[in-house]
Amino acid sequence: MPPPDESRRMKHTEDHYSIIAPPGWTKSFETKENTLTDDKGWLKIEPLEPGKLQPSIMIHMLKNPDPERLKAKEGFKEGTFHGHPALIKSFQSHKQYGYSIDFQDHGEWFDMCLMTSDESDIPNSDWWPYLDSFRYSPESATTLPIATTLPGLKFSTTLPTQPAGSAR
Repeated sequence: MPPPDESRRMKHTEDHYSIIAPPGWTKSFETKENTLTDDKGWLKIEPLEPGKLQPSIMIHMLKNPDPERLKAKEGFKEGTFHGHPALIKSFQSHKQYGYSIDFQDHGEWFDMCLMTSDESDIPNSDWWPYLDSFRYSPESATTLPIATTLPGLKFSTTLPTQPAGSAR
């Protein structure tokens, strides 16, 4: 795969995190208000072309992670991601291989999972630069004030009347 290209950065529209997608990939996402999962929303990138056992990267913004349970019951091991403590696990699910990283960034917990049909040493593979391109920028969230009135402007609150006999 070619190295990540910043022009292909895919952003979660509301939650201010992003990842660079390989060429020919697209995104889907869900917000915390509409997700059916027990988290704060998700972002998924995957190839545009459908196919069996296509690779994908799924990022969940976690609501209430339990690091001790992840280590004890789900097989996560301690590691690092972006220089910070992380929980990491490799696994096989049906005919695909998974590599999952649970980590904190700016006080929020994320689970990022790569699914691929090829078993490999992900940190030393062509996939790693894409996973490493994850960015979370909560400071880019700005709340704009909503003006209720603008000085000097007056708006009519009545509809114009229609001439007699005109159709609606």
